[in-house]
Amino acid sequence: MVQTTMSDPLIMQLVLSAVEEDHKFPSGLMYQIWKRLLEKFEPGDLFAEQTLEARLQAITLDKDEDPGNLKLKIENAMRICNCKVFDTRKAALIQKAASPHYPETIANLLTRMDPGKSPTVGELLRDLKLTWQVRMQQKESLDEESPTETALASANGGVECDYCGEPGHKKYECPIYKRA
Repeated sequence: MVQTTMSDPLIMQLVLSAVEEDHKFPSGLMYQIWKRLLEKFEPGDLFAEQTLEARLQAITLDKDEDPGNLKLKIENAMRICNCKVFDTRKAALIQKAASPHYPETIANLLTRMDPGKSPTVGELLRDLKLTWQVRMQQKESLDEESPTETALASANGGVECDYCGEPGHKKYECPIYKRA
């Protein structure tokens, strides 16, 4: 029995992609088992192409998801179906999946392109990832300020006790200070 700690198929896809791109990447027993399973259960061509198309059309990107996952999802579909997808098709799929959440980023990239040229997978992912990173930083900075604390501070005019640190009263009104 083989047990793996890679519960997410995207993680396994990342490992397989790394092995294909860098032949010096460590490729242990799990990689060999995975590759043999894929070879053994290779689907027929017609079924594989239909399955691939269905999987590619189902690829989406959630609002806060890393756009780099799009490439992994495409590669995972290719690997499952044992079919190849041209880079121009990959770029079109990435553009389609990212457009609901990144229309401005895609439009800016297209305006920077020479007439008649389409963006590459690398160019799309680079711009999408930069925009995603900025969004995540902005989201983190907004999350740091608690809505409850903001509501309390605005409800009592932002008054905070210099003695106990609690909002809502000043030192001379502080029940703890009065008891002391």
